Amino acid sequence: QPGDIITRIEGVSIGRDGTMGDYCDVLRSHSADDQMAIEVLRYATAEVLTGELNGDYLFTSFSFAEELGDDGSGASPDAYDEYVTVTDDTGTITVDVPAAWAEVDGSSLDLGDGLATPSITAAPSIEGYLNTWETPGMEFLASTSLAEFTADEMLDMVAPADCESLGRTDYDDGFFAGKYENFVSCGGTATEYVVVATISADGTYGTVVAVQVATVADYEALDQIMRTFNVTTGA
Repeated sequence: QPGDIITRIEGVSIGRDGTMGDYCDVLRSHSADDQMAIEVLRYATAEVLTGELNGDYLFTSFSFAEELGDDGSGASPDAYDEYVTVTDDTGTITVDVPAAWAEVDGSSLDLGDGLATPSITAAPSIEGYLNTWETPGMEFLASTSLAEFTADEMLDMVAPADCESLGRTDYDDGFFAGKYENFVSCGGTATEYVVVATISADGTYGTVVAVQVATVADYEALDQIMRTFNVTTGA
């Protein structure tokens, strides 16, 4: 529809560098009648839709804000008004986070296998995010070595000890599939902790995204993070 913005096509995030280069590259590699998976942001209705060119109709995609939010009463008055794209130090992974989460660490992690795993941590205060439950923030990591594990195994690796799990639910956005786990009562606070563990559609890499939801506005941030997290090269 007029006003729709294509945010992903064939699993590739569009416009990361402010140009149509990625979009054109995907189109050049397909014929005019090929089916191509797309994700669309429809500003008129504040919806994110997924479907296919030359294929399935667009439909409203999964929303953590709707699934996990308390009352579904609409946007929080404290909703983030700006998002920025951040990239890890290796240029391998990207994700959109609130501009207010101005502290970003893109250094790689060693998960115990001796390999450097691409990683991004972002928060208003990374120290507060890592050491308290009062500060919102996120971590995103991806590598080919993680693809050797199931989603359940990845979730087991990162489960926090001082939260109550509400169980695990299947997750599939068309590009990444796995499970997410929602934790509540973290450290005796009202903060929720959401972890999503997935394998890419082609099975080449695994990802873990963890978001600390300290306010209602952070549900919207969680949705934006899950819409935009992407591996841009072989990790």
